[in-house]
Amino acid sequence: MKKVIVFCVALVGLLFLGLKIFDPLSTDHHEEEILLGAVPLLNGHADGLFIFIKVKGKWTEEELARMLDPWGQQIRAEYQDKVLTLTSSGPDMKFETKDDIKVERTIE
Repeated sequence: MKKVIVFCVALVGLLFLGLKIFDPLSTDHHEEEILLGAVPLLNGHADGLFIFIKVKGKWTEEELARMLDPWGQQIRAEYQDKVLTLTSSGPDMKFETKDDIKVERTIE
């Protein structure tokens, strides 16, 4: 009888672990969290460059080199016609694709 009880408890334990490991309903939200954090991160970089443009009228390459997106890639910065545009290459880490993330600031 003890062997049957131990077997049943072990079987239930293994089933529980199997469901935790191979749960088809579980999803990894890590990539979604990174995407959600990308726009606020770019907005923060845009605010910083906005200050450099207001104070110095430009930014340096060193300042740009410190601006990385959530995937560790350098962010593009463009300033034309009083519009500052920052672009992240997005999760595929390639520019000019549909997953690029852009933020803009109009500087007056």
